[in-house]
Amino acid sequence: MVKLTQEVVPFDESGLLLELLFALVGHHGDLFVDDADRDDKDDETWQLPRPDECTVHISEQLTWISESDREVLADLMLLSFHFKAVSTFVEWEHAPWDPHQRTRPPSVYRRALASGLTELLDDYRCTLHGVARQLGAEPAPALPSLKHHMWEYMDVLPALHSLVWAQEAHAHGPAYSPAALVNALAEGSRSGLPGVRQVMGRLLWHCNQVLMQQMAAWMIHGMLQDPNREFFINPRTAAQAQHAAHSTQGPGQAQQREEEAGATGGESDPLASAYAFAGADRPGAGAGAGDEGAGAAGGSGRDQDEAAYREWHGGFQVNPRALPLYVSHDLADTVLFVGRAVRVLRRPAGPGGGGGGGGGGPGELLPLHEMMQFGQAFTALQAEPELSVPRLEMLVEALRAHVARLLWRQLVGRAGLLPALCALKDYLLLGRGDFWQTFLEEARGLMAAPPRPTSADADLAVPFARSAAKTSAEGDPLLPAFALHRCTAAEAEQEFMIRSSAAPHPVPPLDPAWDPLVLRVGLDWPLGLLLGADQLRRYNQLFALLLRLRRMQGGLEEAWQALRTMDRELMRTRSDGRQRPRGQPPGAGAAAGAGAGGALHMRMRELQELRNHMAHLVANLQIYIQTDVIEASFSALEDRISTCQDFSELERAHHGFLSTLMTQSFLTVRSLCAILGDVFADVRTFCQLVARCGCDPARIDPAALAKVRADFLRHAGALYNNISSQRMIDSFRAPHLAQLVTRLNYNDWYSLRGQPA
Repeated sequence: MVKLTQEVVPFDESGLLLELLFALVGHHGDLFVDDADRDDKDDETWQLPRPDECTVHISEQLTWISESDREVLADLMLLSFHFKAVSTFVEWEHAPWDPHQRTRPPSVYRRALASGLTELLDDYRCTLHGVARQLGAEPAPALPSLKHHMWEYMDVLPALHSLVWAQEAHAHGPAYSPAALVNALAEGSRSGLPGVRQVMGRLLWHCNQVLMQQMAAWMIHGMLQDPNREFFINPRTAAQAQHAAHSTQGPGQAQQREEEAGATGGESDPLASAYAFAGADRPGAGAGAGDEGAGAAGGSGRDQDEAAYREWHGGFQVNPRALPLYVSHDLADTVLFVGRAVRVLRRPAGPGGGGGGGGGGPGELLPLHEMMQFGQAFTALQAEPELSVPRLEMLVEALRAHVARLLWRQLVGRAGLLPALCALKDYLLLGRGDFWQTFLEEARGLMAAPPRPTSADADLAVPFARSAAKTSAEGDPLLPAFALHRCTAAEAEQEFMIRSSAAPHPVPPLDPAWDPLVLRVGLDWPLGLLLGADQLRRYNQLFALLLRLRRMQGGLEEAWQALRTMDRELMRTRSDGRQRPRGQPPGAGAAAGAGAGGALHMRMRELQELRNHMAHLVANLQIYIQTDVIEASFSALEDRISTCQDFSELERAHHGFLSTLMTQSFLTVRSLCAILGDVFADVRTFCQLVARCGCDPARIDPAALAKVRADFLRHAGALYNNISSQRMIDSFRAPHLAQLVTRLNYNDWYSLRGQPA
């Protein structure tokens, strides 16, 4: 407290002015009374008085003061009231926080606000001290002169009182957000009152120091300096990260972030669990904690890589409630990406460390001197009296471009991304046709019987290895990274459920016993940054569709062989060389045989015609997806990868590649998937019908044949009508879809039929 001189001009009574000066710095006595002094401020339930409810007034003993002087004193008492409330808030924030005594959570932003208020209150005290000395040297009337000198605080202190009261009112509840404080200061810095504008701008500068330090720690060092979870980058809990990993990233991501950010309120210790999952830096853990990251999650190198992948794809999120108004969602997403990239590039080198760096060696992934230049740019931006948002966005974008280029160099140059993508096309997208043709032949007996749940993976590994030895896959260094796995019912529901803009729907089914096949991939570090769980799940959904098309094609080829055998048997029984039984009239047996043989012959023709229609549809679907969609899109992806040098562009190109495959393969259209499922069921029923006949054409069930034929023609016609509509062709933006329609409508077969039966 400043020492106030007692050499002042006495006003009506000796010592009244001195009492007034003490009251203006928050010390009230008998002449100027504060009713709030009767309350116990150490009680946790005590709150700051409202700005519009002044508790300071003139004592009733001062009956001799004139009305004009009372008005001046009332204005000065309001100044004293607001000053005392603001100084009380500052004392609370500067006091050591004791969780056993204080129910209000701590806040670094309120602490920064308190530091700025301390400067302003010190200026107020210095101004009052100068006024006291000036009043002692001038014979002018004390009260008007005092009010004149303190006039600049008549607008400032009420605005500050309203600010701290609003912060204190929301500090105890879940509605508190540091972004609200920063936004209130930013709004106040545009006030029409010069004094308020200047003061709010200075307080905003103090709070921006915290924000800039948090951003610099996250973007330069990959560390979260956020002990109270006030930064707009938050670690996800394990449940949130699992939900994010199984959610398709798209336009609804901001709304999903909003839901996830508010989902942690019910946990006992959300901060501890979130930091534990994400491998983030616990407050006060030191500089080394951020470098270890997710590597502490497992002992082996593979476990460390998996933990790092989980952190990259779902370890952190943007909390929209913590975003100041001048930080856009796009800027926040960029800040999030930069911090995640820095954490990846700072992974320790060595076994299981992914070959990372950042330790200052000549082959480091994150050169220290370059990052220090960005750190100096952050420091210069912090020192400015007013934060320049355009300069902040330019700095963040420069950092993003730098780390994105380093990540691209790591994936494409060191990890061999292009060979890995070619391997994914060969095995997950069935690009290596001879291998998968041989596999289906080797596994024909295995897939003809029900799978054994306990040994299904081991059973599949045998024909998988034999196929590799007999085809062009022999000697492929990337083949050991792939392994077939039969999913459980719960895994299959998760793997093959397509989450598009409409309601979720499964990949068109074929065989319930062997449909739940996925191709697991073990990728070297850091390929999983681009090929995460969500991307591999979509690859496996395409794999399931393509494998089912190949299995149907193989089943129809077996049906063709069986029909050829039956046709030869029928021709043999109809030959003229058959001997007439004794006692039968001449020509009777021939007539009877001709009647039965004619019916069987017509039935065989119907079977062969139906098989040909099925084979035509299945083969053209397979050619369209395999050649027109996959090969063309993969060629465009290779061109994009060879021309870009930015991980973000690489990620967008790969995301567009997968989205194109999913869309143009009809997997994202629920109605088309349902129709394809019906067509697959018709083909499977037909193959089973032919297999049950053996080699005897007489065992063909005419009713079952007629039903399968009618169902298939109806479903195939519905499929053709859907994909041939101009709306479908325009919405798919598929240049080859019209070619598929033309090939399916060979000789105008679908067009001439009109409405299918």
